[in-house]
Amino acid sequence: MPNFLGLERWQVMYQQPDSVGALVMGLRKDVDARTYLGFSAPKGIDYDSRDIGAQKRLLADRVAGAGWVIPQIAEHMLRATDFHFYSLSQSA
Repeated sequence: MPNFLGLERWQVMYQQPDSVGALVMGLRKDVDARTYLGFSAPKGIDYDSRDIGAQKRLLADRVAGAGWVIPQIAEHMLRATDFHFYSLSQSA
């Protein structure tokens, strides 16, 4: 996404108590930033691994109403051509 936070060799992270979060990394102010959005799903989720549009909508719905700049990040994500969706899992 565009580096609208003006990050240069820096990364920032935002985490809400309900486990919605974002990480933004910027190498230079004049280069796009790399962004990660995440949410907690203790019971898992069902999604079609081939339907990128549905994955984007699912993620946008899960982070809707979150704080910080997550709404702007989600808007950029919906237009992204290099979107990747996967599960980051942990077991105890």
